[in-house]
Amino acid sequence: MTAISTTDQHADSHFVIDALERYKDELPFAREHLALHYSCWQALHQCQGKSDAAVDAWRAALSRRWECEIVARRLYKQVFRQYLEQYGGADHLVIHSLATRRDTSVATPPELLADLRSLHADLGLNTGAANAARSEQILVTCANLDEAIRETATREAARRAAVLDRRVAQEAIQHAHTTTKHALASCPTAPLELANLFV
Repeated sequence: MTAISTTDQHADSHFVIDALERYKDELPFAREHLALHYSCWQALHQCQGKSDAAVDAWRAALSRRWECEIVARRLYKQVFRQYLEQYGGADHLVIHSLATRRDTSVATPPELLADLRSLHADLGLNTGAANAARSEQILVTCANLDEAIRETATREAARRAAVLDRRVAQEAIQHAHTTTKHALASCPTAPLELANLFV
């Protein structure tokens, strides 16, 4: 049997469990170590599943936020161009008061949301069917972007927690391997098959 590689701790633990199972009646410490490795293996298995699911959910949230950002940036630019035409250029006081970031392509999602809300507030001061329609469009876009930002933050926190849990489980596996290696080294009757797993 080849030595464990530590590149796939899930598979490595399975090898160790199988080997300890074969010698559980021959070695005085085998049952205790078998229980330890099995517990660690189960924890890692659960953490891997949760971690993979958390990463998938985070990526989906990022994708959704990106879609909302594209819509928001496009809408902001459209309305801003209308303002430029309405007020005769970028030097007008109203244009300056709308936002400090004209280049929405470099704005963070929260900055973009703040700019859109400023635009919505300004549109609310202007009457007219066209402005009312744009105002409603911006309101919906803001709500979608805000929800996407919050969802991404929630999924990011869950991803970080899952990755941390997985790391802890991996460290527990490594500790179990070290413990068993020391037990085998101090046992003169340890089978070569088991000892060779930890070389």
